[in-house]
Amino acid sequence: MNYGIVETLLDEGVPLDEIEKFLSVFGGLPLYIPKYFDPSHAIALEGGPNVAETLCRIYGGSQPVIPTGMVLQQQKKQRLAQKLKISGLNNHEIARRCGLHLRQVYRIVSRMDPNVLPPKEDPRQQYLMLD
Repeated sequence: MNYGIVETLLDEGVPLDEIEKFLSVFGGLPLYIPKYFDPSHAIALEGGPNVAETLCRIYGGSQPVIPTGMVLQQQKKQRLAQKLKISGLNNHEIARRCGLHLRQVYRIVSRMDPNVLPPKEDPRQQYLMLD
């Protein structure tokens, strides 16, 4: 399969926070990756040694354009929205906290497993007379 740089780094076990840091510094730029790992190289200093070592091993000697990581940021927001929904927040509050459009929140929630969602409550239930 043909993977991108981000997917390759994730498959190689590089921590997500180091990948995000690397993308925030070098995202959108063509970057020469040295053939051999050098701890004093800008990739190792700015992105971290795990990222630099993995990139040298796989992409050493090439000059790929580093992705901006927008998809990774979107997935992070989606995971946060799912976690907030499971904790019981309403969709309007989730949209506000995650910086998403309300329609995006509805779409994310609709794709979630209904078994993990909190039960829906009808505000009219408080007015029912129970014997």
